[in-house]
Amino acid sequence: MHIGNIGLAPESDVPVNSIPPMNIGGNMDNRRITKGAKLFLTVANAGALLTMGDAHTAQGKGFVRPGGI
Repeated sequence: MHIGNIGLAPESDVPVNSIPPMNIGGNMDNRRITKGAKLFLTVANAGALLTMGDAHTAQGKGFVRPGGI
């Protein structure tokens, strides 16, 4: 199982597109980010304001993106 979308609140209140992922996270869909993995994200707000969703129980090698993660 892995989390498809994980990230922290952006620096501003302006909506951001989570594709592609950025330094605060986003739509990762990376099967390597699972139990025991370490993911380092930039904290832009006090408290970080972590959000996660789009959990996958199986996805093979993940979505294929040109120059992907």
